[in-house]
Amino acid sequence: MDQYINRVVTEYKTDLYHRWKKAMTSEKDTYIILENQDSLLTEELFNTLILSITSKATEVLTQFLKAVLDRDWMLYYMTFSIQAFRKELLKIIVSKEQEAEKVVSVYDEVSKWSDLVMRHLVQVGTNAWNEQFLKQKQAVKELTAPMIPVFHEVCVLPLIGDISDERAETIKENLLDGIVHYHCQYVLVDITGVPIVDTYVSNYLMQATEAAKMLGSECIIVGIRPEIAQTLVNLGVNLNVKTFSNLFKGIEHVLNKSEK
Repeated sequence: MDQYINRVVTEYKTDLYHRWKKAMTSEKDTYIILENQDSLLTEELFNTLILSITSKATEVLTQFLKAVLDRDWMLYYMTFSIQAFRKELLKIIVSKEQEAEKVVSVYDEVSKWSDLVMRHLVQVGTNAWNEQFLKQKQAVKELTAPMIPVFHEVCVLPLIGDISDERAETIKENLLDGIVHYHCQYVLVDITGVPIVDTYVSNYLMQATEAAKMLGSECIIVGIRPEIAQTLVNLGVNLNVKTFSNLFKGIEHVLNKSEK
């Protein structure tokens, strides 16, 4: 049966190509992609489909998909192209073959090939997007609370935005990792950009500073605005660390301590 399919694909390759391309342009999204891409790439995709079905090799399409993803094409485009190729190939076979039994057999073989290829492509696309997501997540993690060395054994940890449970853990990890990496003796935790400092945030700050103390580092909280100071007093919260209204005063304090 493989030989039969190979013969049909080889004999009617030109007709199949024109049918396939017409089917691709019938969809608005794929038409836009075809219009904006090099025609050589479209031909390469078609030839890759031919090679895949005649050699029963999914790897060639897998490699092509990786290149497609790099060019910002859509996985939808690839899956639609396989569906269109399968449909047009079967149309040719049905029009040329009289034996119903052979048509059914060929239909099953072509469907098995397309189903297998589709599963592989979806897996490749999913893996690629997961990898990209993890990279972006790591980048966001690093930007969430970057440890910035400003002097020898002195770092600043700027915090910006609301602090959620997940973000609090990320900030704590960055703080402790940064202390070890930069051999910090002092860390200035700047909360100027934190809009709300309530009981939850203050408890988190106390936990983080206690953990830092276990690593031999002293945390100093800077950026205490008047409304934050008033809120903490009303809540009866004692941060148990040195605090300053701005980063400059905190750095000044650290430098004075270092000189002694």
